[in-house]
Amino acid sequence: MLLETRSAERTICRHLDLRQPIDVLTPCLSRLTLAACIAFTTKPGGFMLSTAQLLTLAKAKAGDVTDYRLAKLIGVPHSTISSYRNGNSKPANPIAMRLAELAGTDPVETIAAVNIERASTDDDRRVWELILSRCTH
Repeated sequence: MLLETRSAERTICRHLDLRQPIDVLTPCLSRLTLAACIAFTTKPGGFMLSTAQLLTLAKAKAGDVTDYRLAKLIGVPHSTISSYRNGNSKPANPIAMRLAELAGTDPVETIAAVNIERASTDDDRRVWELILSRCTH
């Protein structure tokens, strides 16, 4: 069991390109949430799961599927996944919710994180950061 847990930790770290020690992830593998598993924080210098990382985590949790298969699973064209991954667009809230379900992350935290990324003004960003901080504390 411990060996399987360590293997899962390495897989998650590799997929998310995390620079954290493996031990940081140990307590949260049974319930992958943005707050617990990747030290999600809105404090300056904190780490926030990007849309590209969310896509990668969703793919890994769905069985290492391709971007094409992921697109089918969440009901968007393949080109939309490419657009999300390249940063040209961000998922709408219903799509972010589907990605959260696939990734095993909290949907409210995921939607807040996507909206923080998508925010076009500092005021919008602060509102979503406040919402996220209330969800995670």
